[in-house]
Amino acid sequence: MYKRILVPLDGSPMGDRVLPYVMNLGKKFDAKVELFRVFDPEPEFFYPEPFEFQDRHEATAHFREEIMTAMGTAKTNLESAGVAATAVLHGPEKAETDGKKVAHIFGTAAEHIVLESEKVEDTLIVISTHGRSGAGRWVMGSVTDKVLHAVKTPLMIIRAEGNDATLDGTMGHIIVPLDGSALAETILPHAVALAKGLDAKVCLVRAVSDDNADDDERAQLDRLAAGIRAEGVASVEGVLLHGDPATAIVDLSHEFPDALVAMTTHGRSGMGRWLMGSVADRVVRHSAGPVMVLRA
Repeated sequence: MYKRILVPLDGSPMGDRVLPYVMNLGKKFDAKVELFRVFDPEPEFFYPEPFEFQDRHEATAHFREEIMTAMGTAKTNLESAGVAATAVLHGPEKAETDGKKVAHIFGTAAEHIVLESEKVEDTLIVISTHGRSGAGRWVMGSVTDKVLHAVKTPLMIIRAEGNDATLDGTMGHIIVPLDGSALAETILPHAVALAKGLDAKVCLVRAVSDDNADDDERAQLDRLAAGIRAEGVASVEGVLLHGDPATAIVDLSHEFPDALVAMTTHGRSGMGRWLMGSVADRVVRHSAGPVMVLRA
């Protein structure tokens, strides 16, 4: 299902925590990984000693060399694991990666990512919620949030800051929150593909507040689970929870440390809709593991 895995990096250790997941996905789906960096020749301040270099041009050249070296190392590590990978540097100056010139492109990091995601069909973006510290950091509500609201491709978000768990790239459970709408179910093909590729179990989740609705909700979950089994996923279960949807989903994710939550940004229309800033946003912020979000 995924031909290319686009991985925006910013050079931070937190940003690099996506790489174990990228390696696992690249191997399981035989997808080409493209490590992607937007080069800012004048970041807010990237050297502890302001007079280490004679001029800004020398500092910029050194900074770019460091970036390319780090991306080359990440690329080599992926290739050593059997994953086809490239490293691409975008920015206002021409640079070289893999011995090839990269044409200069202008725009913000989010704009670069969105434009790049549209070049190849069946692209999966894997990104961290946090990256560099300071004014240029990547946070929900900044680069990741802007990308999510502009791309048509699924976005796998790895929450780095505040997550002390060992992020080894394992995804043995796929938790799929649903709300009874057709929009929420648009994530199901991705959940099925991930479950088959990763040999993972699927858990369909519905949180309700009305006890009288249990029978209808259970019947719908059973119907969807049967359809997923028919597509070749061996282990599928439906779980009916009560209470606040975001809290219920987050709590369930902490029961399975290797879980990936896969959901849409929108579900039902009206006041009960799911959107960034509500259920999906809270799940991304507090889930135990990665969250795949599809803008429906």
